[in-house]
Amino acid sequence: MAAMCFGHLIEERSKLDPKSKECIFLGYEEGVKGYRLWDPVAKKRVISRDVVFNEAQMLNTNTTSSERQGHTVEIELHESTDGSTDEQSLKDPEEHPSDSWNLKLLSREFDMKDLGSAKKILGMEIHRDRKAGKLWVTQKNYVEKVLERFSMLNAKPVSTPLGAHFQLSSQLCPSTKENVEYISRVPYANAVGCLMYAMVCTRSDISHAVSMVSRYMGNPGKKHWDEVKWIFRYLAGSTNFGIMFDRDGAKGEVSGFVDFDYAGDLDSRRSTTGYVFTFYGGPICWKSVLQSTTALSTTEAEYMALTEAAKEALWLKGLVEELGFKQCGLYYWLVEA
Repeated sequence: MAAMCFGHLIEERSKLDPKSKECIFLGYEEGVKGYRLWDPVAKKRVISRDVVFNEAQMLNTNTTSSERQGHTVEIELHESTDGSTDEQSLKDPEEHPSDSWNLKLLSREFDMKDLGSAKKILGMEIHRDRKAGKLWVTQKNYVEKVLERFSMLNAKPVSTPLGAHFQLSSQLCPSTKENVEYISRVPYANAVGCLMYAMVCTRSDISHAVSMVSRYMGNPGKKHWDEVKWIFRYLAGSTNFGIMFDRDGAKGEVSGFVDFDYAGDLDSRRSTTGYVFTFYGGPICWKSVLQSTTALSTTEAEYMALTEAAKEALWLKGLVEELGFKQCGLYYWLVEA
């Protein structure tokens, strides 16, 4: 379809003149970061970087002409030898009586057919058991590749992603020339980046540990690197871990859990907010982050954590209801330590 849109005007104008005008979207300009538009009033083609599309007004590609503001723009459909619609051209009959330019169709009409079940997307493996009503999302192959890349595939596994003996702070940053040279040979940023991708996709269990080590990306020390390797050791023993959704074992309602760690950061004494929301038994949203300000009491830290969780719950409620899952209420609990 040829879409109507509003393009930002770049020519000189007064303060009271409109900042945009209605145009016809033609495509993308090659070699320029901008949209190719047709101005039906000025009868010329223009390039604009700022465009707002008007989805309510679409040109019908099945018709042969469309009149807008007293100017006729002919739309021709070209069919390939096999009968499929390949290209679309717009022709201005007044200024271009014999010339036309081709457009790629931005959208095509087609009949929906039964699609094969996806087994992998963005490095995540998808496994289904339709009879049992269960679905698993894992990153086993990705995690194994990361472990192999950092020579941690055969490392001794540990049972927790964050060791209790690790007390990370900026005081552990390198202060001697020896330590600086050592850490310069360590791929700290690359390792944390790989951990982050696993964390945001399927591994909510390492979110707090990754949040801890990512705070020292700018100037990590040997102890910080030891904690990164500890996370790798945890992943080495849990490559099969992932997310499971159970159609029959859980209701289609969003539930959330929130907790906080009062003054846990040794540098700023700020508290940490952590929450996770589940849907059909599987986590769909999780977060572990330092609170924006230093709480003066556990009560204040608690309310700050609940506020963040409540905002996320309201957003998730609206999202799942748009997908057709009616929510009776908001469910989130403060986890007591």
